[in-house]
Amino acid sequence: MGCKCTKQGMPPVATMAMNVAGAVGRAIKAVANGETVKVSAEVAEKRIEACKACPRVKVIHMHGQNWHRCTVCGCWLDAVSFAKAHLATETCPEKRWP
Repeated sequence: MGCKCTKQGMPPVATMAMNVAGAVGRAIKAVANGETVKVSAEVAEKRIEACKACPRVKVIHMHGQNWHRCTVCGCWLDAVSFAKAHLATETCPEKRWP
């Protein structure tokens, strides 16, 4: 069947996989160096709010719900714990996070 991501304006699957692999690598490096890996809940919430206000976020209607997804990095913003926003090692590719 194949992924329709690029047809929906999302980055290619290979790019999103590389983004995830990079995030995991940066988190592991931070742990190994004794650095902070997670941001506070308040910082994470501000990051998520900035993402949802971004014009690059697309609303996708799926399974009877509206889901928010970044068209730059491919992240889903409605995940239980939008992981990228909680990681101190990550940044917004559009430089929108406080």
